[in-house]
Amino acid sequence: MVYDVGDVVQHTAYEIWKQNIESLNPKFHIDIQAEDWPQYLADLKAGNLPLFIAWWVEDFHDAHAWIQPFMASTGVFPRRQGMGLRGYAEEYWDPLIERVAASFDPAEREKIYHELEMDYYEFVPSVMLYQKVGRHYERSWLHGWFYNPGYPGIYFAPLYKEPQDHSIEVMDDTDGICVPSPMSPQKGWQLVELGADSTPGMISVDRVGNENGMVCVIRHRSR
Repeated sequence: MVYDVGDVVQHTAYEIWKQNIESLNPKFHIDIQAEDWPQYLADLKAGNLPLFIAWWVEDFHDAHAWIQPFMASTGVFPRRQGMGLRGYAEEYWDPLIERVAASFDPAEREKIYHELEMDYYEFVPSVMLYQKVGRHYERSWLHGWFYNPGYPGIYFAPLYKEPQDHSIEVMDDTDGICVPSPMSPQKGWQLVELGADSTPGMISVDRVGNENGMVCVIRHRSR
């Protein structure tokens, strides 16, 4: 058994396999070896590994993104698992995969994908080990992050530090205008949007009031 050097998860999984397989028969013996990632990847692509651990992340959020790479004869894993599996996939799985990929009927797709998954479970070309979990930490003022199973890592485009909705309700006031503000009222500068026909700008706070959560601001706008 060969694993990527430094990968503790792979090494631990192989140790479990080794212990259980060798316990079946005293004549069974398994060696565990580490390879650098470039060599490991080359041996994997060449089909030189009798047993290997690999992982997969969906390219798009659909069952096809899992069925095709694991079960189609042209899939990334059957291509590396020997002619026996590829021959079986060509005869039994490929027709169903092609049929379900062209179907727009949710009921038919669910039925076929369930049939394929159960056949994979019974045939055991691979053993599914675990679903990786993780944690996400962020500051309270960061907004826009959401869990995306199809995109590992951080997608920065939707992230922002303040609420993006700066629209306000403007009310007449004897000395100026009053606007709702999520911030603690204090003399200073706030970025507010004065309406569809007005240019957003900076308004200086000359007077503040707490009535009904309103902050009164007057006089100066910086464009």
